[in-house]
Amino acid sequence: MRQFCFLGAIILAVGGVGAGCAKKSTTAPVLTSTQRTETVRYNKRDYSVSFKYNDSSKAYDVSVKRPSKAMSSSSTDRNNAVQVASSTVSYFSCPKNYRGRLVPGSASYGGNKTWKLAARCLPQG
Repeated sequence: MRQFCFLGAIILAVGGVGAGCAKKSTTAPVLTSTQRTETVRYNKRDYSVSFKYNDSSKAYDVSVKRPSKAMSSSSTDRNNAVQVASSTVSYFSCPKNYRGRLVPGSASYGGNKTWKLAARCLPQG
């Protein structure tokens, strides 16, 4: 009987070591995959932000528009759209210790006065 208990303790110890060596994932779990639209206030202006998780690109497709005044293709409006998109994804879709970050090269100005972007939840730091 003692031999079985000793053998069981060795198996548990080896099993625990293997579990601790597993590679940790840097991708965040998806908190919401449905289409969502939020009104966000940034720099004293309201923005309408729509986003949905795109499983094929592993990122959120985000569109940002300003209901009160149409957005333009200017660098100021681009920077505002990037800030609003990343902040909105962080707040509504990223788990704790993750932040919404723009996918490089994804920001584009649409013909309907809307900025289209892609954002991912990445670890802070």
